Amino acid sequence: MHELSLAQGIIQVIEEELEKRKEKGTVQKINLRIGQLSCVEPEALLFSFGFCSKETQCENAVLNIEKVPLACECQNCGKNFLPKEAIFICPDCKSCRIKILSGEEFYIDSFEIE
Repeated sequence: MHELSLAQGIIQVIEEELEKRKEKGTVQKINLRIGQLSCVEPEALLFSFGFCSKETQCENAVLNIEKVPLACECQNCGKNFLPKEAIFICPDCKSCRIKILSGEEFYIDSFEIE
């Protein structure tokens, strides 16, 4: 369950940022972008975050998770497409020369403090 270490990392990054800014408030909301290919289970992350955030500045924070779909571009014909499954074949020319444009993200987009 790597979501536990991800939750700890989110808290650490935010607390370090708050320390740099010399902010003493509590975090109310954390906006995450998580790609379809990131292998992160949102429910497990939410559970882990609730456990890890106790007695931190993030204890009452709500995790807002934006799921980023997998988007690809064919390097052969230039077509952009959203694969229905992790099958990396161009639907037009059937080429396997595919570039992933989005879907691998996992990052903190923003957070709100009070």
